[in-house]
Amino acid sequence: MPIFLLSKTLDVERLVNRLIVQYLIERIARRGGGFTFGMSRAKYSSIFLERDALQTFGDAGDQRYPWLDAVRGLAAFIVVLSHTAAFVMFDNKELWATAQLPPFGLLFSGHQAVIVFFVLSGFALYLMCERASLTAGTFLKARFVRIYLPYLAALIIASATLKIPFWSGVEWPRLETGLVPRGSFSLSAFVNHVFLIGHFSPKLINPPIWSLVYEMRLSIVFPFIFWIVARTSAATLIGPILFSCALSAALYFPTLNKTIVDDGKLLDSLRTIHFAGMFFIGAYVAKYRTQIVLWAIHRSRGVLWAFGATAVGVYFYSFGYSWPQWPRYIGELFTAAAAAGFISLAVASPIAVPAPLRRLGRISFSLFLIHYPVMHIVEIYGHGRLNGWTLWIVAVSGSLISADLFLRFVERPSHSMSKRIQKENQPLKAASLVEDFPGAAAS
Repeated sequence: MPIFLLSKTLDVERLVNRLIVQYLIERIARRGGGFTFGMSRAKYSSIFLERDALQTFGDAGDQRYPWLDAVRGLAAFIVVLSHTAAFVMFDNKELWATAQLPPFGLLFSGHQAVIVFFVLSGFALYLMCERASLTAGTFLKARFVRIYLPYLAALIIASATLKIPFWSGVEWPRLETGLVPRGSFSLSAFVNHVFLIGHFSPKLINPPIWSLVYEMRLSIVFPFIFWIVARTSAATLIGPILFSCALSAALYFPTLNKTIVDDGKLLDSLRTIHFAGMFFIGAYVAKYRTQIVLWAIHRSRGVLWAFGATAVGVYFYSFGYSWPQWPRYIGELFTAAAAAGFISLAVASPIAVPAPLRRLGRISFSLFLIHYPVMHIVEIYGHGRLNGWTLWIVAVSGSLISADLFLRFVERPSHSMSKRIQKENQPLKAASLVEDFPGAAAS
């Protein structure tokens, strides 16, 4: 029986597998005169082939990298905190300024969390394409079921939480937080949301879905992204990086800024290309995940802590809500670099994930989709009756409970359908290592 089948928990399994890989490295080193990261491709290939044969690091079958679930769960929760904070901090500028300082600012870095989700999606989709041997049509069908059906369910729920009070004559709160639309969106706007046609504003119904629009677009072209990443080195990232820098430079000049921003479709297209770069970054991390793990094995705990602290620092200082638009695209590149650091540590970590983080990871997509409809209800029916802190607590706890229900009745069935589509259209069982997180909300 393979050794990994004898282990009872994932962290024990990963430790056992690390010993196996260490043995392989030492054996190859004895053959070839020493192990360095400058070794030949043939020696690297030997390590990787034997690693795959032994199913090391939990990188096979239906297992997932548990800390990646934790990362996306934390990011989703940060998004919720960022949005619901307006109940308390919108009219308290001093409190909001304090909340953005270290270390509190990490809890309200909603926009950075979106970039983390994009990079995570690039990582997960690369694994999906690499392992599953799917045709482009099957890939798109599986992604459609995985993303669109929960999106549609959340859209209907969000519309109901706005329209029902509006039709019932409920007095709308005169709160200028911008959290809740007036519920007066038109039927054509709803249809545009359903079919994702036209140039519509996501702020009309469920504002966080703006990132899902980019997610679905980039899912369509991801087989092409995978084709590029699989055949090139990470040096190819120079292209997306230069594009984002050029976009920032163009927006710096008032004339170009006005031309681009006034043309909503042009800006939308440029932002799509910009966010594609985040998918490229995640895909390259997935491509080199084994080298990353091998690198981490040979680093001391102090080095890994320093690496993680650097990633957190870059994440924290890479974006500011008060920034003008032009430097934000360069800042998002640094956020993506930090996200790549988080993913690298998550892939290499043998530490067991605490149960609350595991649960948060499972409900993360549902939490992203459903927290705004909960905020609609809390603000419409609670404003003027409850103080801001109580509204905040009710909104956060209500979002967590609603996300759990949404996971059970909507997201989990759609995920099962997506997996069935993959399995029915390939000769071998698809590996589902990371339950890809399809986009997220932003502040």
